[in-house]
Amino acid sequence: MTKELVFAKITLIRGKLNLLLNYLIIAYAFVIPFQYYITKQFVEILFVLWIFTVNYKDVLSAIKINRVFQLVLALSALIFLSYLWSGSYPNTVYGDFNIFSKTYSIYFLIPIIIIVTVLKAKYIPWLINSFLFSMFINTIVSYGIFFELWSTVGFLSSPSNPIPFQISHITYSVFVAFTILLTIYKLISENNKYIKFLYLIFFIVLTINLFMSSGRTGQLSLILSLLTIMIVYNRMDLKKILISLFLIIGVLFFAYKNINTFNARINYSVEDINTLLFSKNKKDSSIGDRVLAFHAFSYIVEPKYLLFGVGMGEKENYIMTRLEETKYPYKIKNFFNYGRLHNMFLEIIISNGIVGLFLLLMLFYYIFSMFLNDKQVKFIAYSISSIFFFVAIPGDIFFFYEFMLLFGLFLSIVVVQYNFEQNEQVN
Repeated sequence: MTKELVFAKITLIRGKLNLLLNYLIIAYAFVIPFQYYITKQFVEILFVLWIFTVNYKDVLSAIKINRVFQLVLALSALIFLSYLWSGSYPNTVYGDFNIFSKTYSIYFLIPIIIIVTVLKAKYIPWLINSFLFSMFINTIVSYGIFFELWSTVGFLSSPSNPIPFQISHITYSVFVAFTILLTIYKLISENNKYIKFLYLIFFIVLTINLFMSSGRTGQLSLILSLLTIMIVYNRMDLKKILISLFLIIGVLFFAYKNINTFNARINYSVEDINTLLFSKNKKDSSIGDRVLAFHAFSYIVEPKYLLFGVGMGEKENYIMTRLEETKYPYKIKNFFNYGRLHNMFLEIIISNGIVGLFLLLMLFYYIFSMFLNDKQVKFIAYSISSIFFFVAIPGDIFFFYEFMLLFGLFLSIVVVQYNFEQNEQVN
């Protein structure tokens, strides 16, 4: 057998494996709205196949031409390197390097690298539809739980908080919020009136489902993201912006009057705010934690750690220690017992300094501002960056596996489309 024939067969096999990888990535998009440990098996399979098919020239090319991909790698490198100057605290979420590096790699970094270097741009619509179909199934199951059509055995939910497969109402609400944004684009761009009607029904069902859950993070991030996107698309058209604002207020008013879960969460939030403003001692609440994070930060941060931080492994222990040392006046359980400030931007300053914050903000900025000809992917760029920017204010993207999966998947789509368009211009 000649060398040319061997090379041709290897090329053929690699081509078939590459096609298989693309189909598996589409299936991966379907799987991620379900429980995160299912996706772990997918990532392991994808990684093994990727090793046999990867073209390192393609990897270098993807890094060279895309600032978002560069920032993901730079931020990841800084996070991993920061363990070199931080201690090990296995009793904290980020304290054990072995555990954090595995979860961060499996649920965020490795999927991004694989998708960016393998996925063909022509499969992006398939991937989006795969994700939407998965969320359709999740929504049906959620309504079934709400109306008690089936048992909730095996589900971490109840009729009062119908979360189908995920472990937290916080993550599920963000998935639904992002799906609503995708559905809005489909609804606006679809020309077939029958399909448009189906998207309208799906949009209504999703919106009600979002307010049925107790996930205020998803609800708030959706509202703020919608306002952001509307301002971007309408620019200085004040009339359209005001109409959009009144529509959002109308939806919120309807949800408050007609959906018991949302009504209860709003009332609970008002009670939290009153406690925060007028009670001297009872500050330990969901909203109190997040508002006082900025106050606590001033007690924690030290100038000597401002540039590169204390290190990811040290972060939680450092927060707890500093609050004790500086005699922080409010005994917030999340601050003192877990070392969590519920704000990704504040926490990354502590763990990775101003450099880490700069890389994170630049990542959001470049995703949002990336020039794309494809209108659907451009809308996704606006949606994924704005949703997770607002999620990061009261939370931490890297704290929940589901957030890493969702953010990584659609971030990758944006990068793939951008690289495809850049290569088309060159050719």
